[in-house]
Amino acid sequence: MKKSQQLVFVPCPGMGHLAAAVEFAKLLINHHPQLSVTVLITRSPFDPNVDAYALSITSSPSFLERLHFTLLPPHPDPTTLQTFHPSSVTDSLIENQIPNVRYAVSKLTSSPDSPPLAGFVVDMFCTAMIDVANEFGVPAMVFFTSGAGYLGFKLHLHTLRERDNVDTSELSWEDSGTEFAIPSYENPVPVRVFPSLFWTRSGRKAFSTMRAKLRKQRA
Repeated sequence: MKKSQQLVFVPCPGMGHLAAAVEFAKLLINHHPQLSVTVLITRSPFDPNVDAYALSITSSPSFLERLHFTLLPPHPDPTTLQTFHPSSVTDSLIENQIPNVRYAVSKLTSSPDSPPLAGFVVDMFCTAMIDVANEFGVPAMVFFTSGAGYLGFKLHLHTLRERDNVDTSELSWEDSGTEFAIPSYENPVPVRVFPSLFWTRSGRKAFSTMRAKLRKQRA
């Protein structure tokens, strides 16, 4: 009989990301009787739907015995986030939660009845938590909520940046006729359909950091 183990999920505070992470955790639990999952939830100061969903699942009895939820403390001053570019808001929220996640996992693993920690499953926008997983000496796996094609797109842009010195923040609608051959797509991708975040330096920096960490982790 396999020994019991537990995973810690750190989803992004976006409705699509949070709900997808919870559903994925349920699938894992249903397929692996020895596994339990604790989902650490960051509340969003801007999306009431996320708050309502997070509060509903943390305040009601878990319908799966081995699925648990921990609501992390809110951002100490969410009004400061209003001055951030949208591409940096999530980064700031997640960075602020690093000590809270560290404390929550320490408390979780210190219980004598707690099964061994097997690893972290972090959202594609929560790769800052990989360092916390390293502190606990366990692997971190990235839960990528978009399709494989978009994952290939992001990784290839990192290659263009590192290998060919292509800075996507220097691209604009004036370059809309420019196309890039992305291995994960059958046809060349025109610049005009790039997400707007790739056209800002703050957005490029955030995505560049994420892409670099994705290359080193399991996705």
